[in-house]
Amino acid sequence: MTPARGEHAQRHGPPLDDFFEAMADSHRRYVLYYFRESDDVASIDDLLPFVLAHDSEGGDRDLIRTRLHHVTLPKLADCGFLEYDPRSGTARYRDDHRFGDCIDHSAWTEFRST
Repeated sequence: MTPARGEHAQRHGPPLDDFFEAMADSHRRYVLYYFRESDDVASIDDLLPFVLAHDSEGGDRDLIRTRLHHVTLPKLADCGFLEYDPRSGTARYRDDHRFGDCIDHSAWTEFRST
């Protein structure tokens, strides 16, 4: 995360481009859906069953766990949607009222059609 981008996300929440970038990947969407339905803090072990249950490609558990740790959660943190501590494997959702309805509608649309 560039300093300017990170400072903007901390003060104002994620920019619109970051929202669309986050929503462009199914696993990132699933993590956001999880947090809209659950606690504000979750471990990879909490997130993994939810992502696996909705992964239409039937991904490998270990591969998805690794991807959550190294790609998905760091990217969502970089975009400003959550804080991620890779040492503990925990993420804290940073609710942004500007995008909540969009995330909820996306989840409804995606899960309704599957």
